[in-house]
Amino acid sequence: MRINLNEVQNKFVHPKNQVVGIAYPLTSEKWTQFPVGDAGNVIRIVSNGELPLTQQPSTTDKWEYHLEYQLIDKNDQIIANGEIVQNTSLRLYYDAEIQQQYLATTFYPASTTAADARLHLINLRGYDSVQKINLRVKAIVSPLIGVSVRLYHRTLSSLLDAQNQWRRMSSERRKTVSKASVYDEALLRENEKFNLVNNLWEPIGPLGILDKDYQTKKIYIARDVENDTVLNLPEIPPTGLIIYPDHFGMIKIPAFSESIKVNWQLLASEELSEDKQLSNKGTDNHANILLQWWGHPATKSHQWNPSFDLKEAVIHVESGILQINSNRPIVVRIWMQDQTKETLEKIEITPETSYLKLYKTNKNVISYQINHVNNENTSFRLDLRQFSETARAEVSYHLYDQSEHLVKSESLSLNETPSFYEHLIEDPSRLLNDAKSYYFNIPQEITKIVIESNEDVWLTAYSRPSGLAQYIEYPYQQLNATQQKNTLPAWFLMRPGEWKKLIADGRSTLISVQPRAPEIDPMVIAGQYKWQQFLPDGDWRGRELLSAFDEDMPSSEIGKINQYQKIKPDLTLPISIEGFAGEPSAKPHFIFLQDNPQELNIKVWIDNILILDEIQYSKDGELILPEISTGEHELRVSTSKESSVLMDHIKIAGDNLESYTKKIAMKLEANTLTFSVKKEKDEEILALRIYAHKISTSNNKVKGNQEQKIHLSIKQQKNKEIGPFDSWTIMDRDYLLKESEGDSPRILNSTEPELGAARLLIINLGKDLPNGQLYQINIKKIQGNTGYIVFSRTQPGLYENHLMKNLGDAL
Repeated sequence: MRINLNEVQNKFVHPKNQVVGIAYPLTSEKWTQFPVGDAGNVIRIVSNGELPLTQQPSTTDKWEYHLEYQLIDKNDQIIANGEIVQNTSLRLYYDAEIQQQYLATTFYPASTTAADARLHLINLRGYDSVQKINLRVKAIVSPLIGVSVRLYHRTLSSLLDAQNQWRRMSSERRKTVSKASVYDEALLRENEKFNLVNNLWEPIGPLGILDKDYQTKKIYIARDVENDTVLNLPEIPPTGLIIYPDHFGMIKIPAFSESIKVNWQLLASEELSEDKQLSNKGTDNHANILLQWWGHPATKSHQWNPSFDLKEAVIHVESGILQINSNRPIVVRIWMQDQTKETLEKIEITPETSYLKLYKTNKNVISYQINHVNNENTSFRLDLRQFSETARAEVSYHLYDQSEHLVKSESLSLNETPSFYEHLIEDPSRLLNDAKSYYFNIPQEITKIVIESNEDVWLTAYSRPSGLAQYIEYPYQQLNATQQKNTLPAWFLMRPGEWKKLIADGRSTLISVQPRAPEIDPMVIAGQYKWQQFLPDGDWRGRELLSAFDEDMPSSEIGKINQYQKIKPDLTLPISIEGFAGEPSAKPHFIFLQDNPQELNIKVWIDNILILDEIQYSKDGELILPEISTGEHELRVSTSKESSVLMDHIKIAGDNLESYTKKIAMKLEANTLTFSVKKEKDEEILALRIYAHKISTSNNKVKGNQEQKIHLSIKQQKNKEIGPFDSWTIMDRDYLLKESEGDSPRILNSTEPELGAARLLIINLGKDLPNGQLYQINIKKIQGNTGYIVFSRTQPGLYENHLMKNLGDAL
């Protein structure tokens, strides 16, 4: 449906209950100034884009405009500035009583048409010295030809002033103000009247001389439009996460969750295009739902197909990621019960839809200006996407210096795998392929990159200043439903140099994006990998940690041999002794654990032969048994007092066996621990487990906060090449580590305070770092409790079993 603006304006009749105001047109040439010294903490800016009367826009058209503002102090100094980006459209109403179409906002007399108003709030809290605000137009996208604004501040009155102000209001004004309350004006209490008066907004006029420093327009705003027909009412999606049949819905379950409540409903047919309605035929309220859950670590996974109609359901899942797939379009809302509260509190964790703007190149090039901070190299990332049904495009990039000389040019390839996590907002039925990411290290002499292709290719570009540390919270901020996001992204979105023209020419679009399911190497799942622990350079202190095997990945063959199995005392158990690399015998290690140091007599029999009879006095310890031939044996252990005993190199038949691993852990204090790591593959995955001491409070009952701040940096011998690379390494990272779920490890042979559960940090060494070189990885505790770290590498693949070096002498 198209709107004839000239016809609507020429037949303009004031709708009932209209109010008249003054709007102030802005220009891009000079600032319009408004006083805000006595305006309180919040300024309300209402803006209307302006269209020419000759325009005949569609009811679905949207237009973008940008405003720029400055906050000025009493000395006329700029203390803050910013940009306001708005998208607007036109909504047309029909009044059956007067049989007239009208717009909710209208300039009169009409020289232009006012698009729907848009609101922006500026918080002045913290700017005590602000006296004025400057406003001007920064950018307008055709067919908009101007922007007009109105400014308001909120009135704040004492109780007596509010009472007097209420009494001075006309009856009509009181009715209008009372619409914000559920009660009629006659039923309002004094405190309710006070709250209503204190939420009124008063207009702010500009400074200067009319027609010299500012212009005015008379604007009419329709108040009561809810009873009139909306001729071009846009489709409003229902509240919740919309999941289409060809796409996944991803929900991040917060830490400390035990169960979630899910509300399911079918997406109404009228909200779908005709081709998508085919998958929504039928009157039944049932859909085939497939759920997949990944925990921490991601190797903990579970999949199931619930059999219930679309309604509320309770699902028992721990923190992690839940993936939902449905054969029919559905809308999902999710709540969790916060187990950390004294009383269970339901918190909605339905993810907000995240959008990403893409720009299209097809024979017309797209360019990005590269700005270098402090004359340093800039990290640049380019993502390429293409529709799955289109022919493979030929894409190339070109790097130029300040003199427009070509420095480098190459072809780029695209992914051909359809994406099940992203969809077009305007047409979810069209499948995009997964983005292909390219990373560049742009030297300071290069100032522009140009992208061209022979077919439709959608671009997004990002930059990252050199030396900026990435900030990461653990448990990750996106897994915490109640925590505000106060962190910087790893990459910062860039706009092309010609972005306004691209939008005006219809060469931009929006897609919905979601987090991805974790990628797990099948060889890791099968236990085919090599696990290698790194020890720091120079002097360091450490201990042995004994932890439950649940925190680790599926064990490799050599890892199974090194696992410690918990043994029930005073029972004869059939066991199998296993050795390294097919060796005929092994020397198992035997660990005993007590609550307190006391005399403990330990006896061990193999095939009814007593091979160990010792008395120990410590809280815990490790003994090495005599050499035993591999194969089948019978084992019996007895202890004179209640204790736990564990043994490696054995395999015990049965289910629900308790397994433990022992690792060397380095003490994390105020010093920096430096590790030298040789990169052996294109993609290296390093794991850093960090444990913090639990510090007892004065009452010796509550454990203290385990929060830590850690800085990690990666140093290389040579500077990075220009690229492009398929993956990227962020060289500096700041971590804020909070308490984590899981079992606490035991520090062997120590009287130190108990440790909290491990916080697992994954460090990727990407293709931008050459193989075969040594990289120094520095880890330093900036703030928080002392603790221990375990730093290791996992390399999927088939490796020969090898003897583990005994590191006990290094403690």
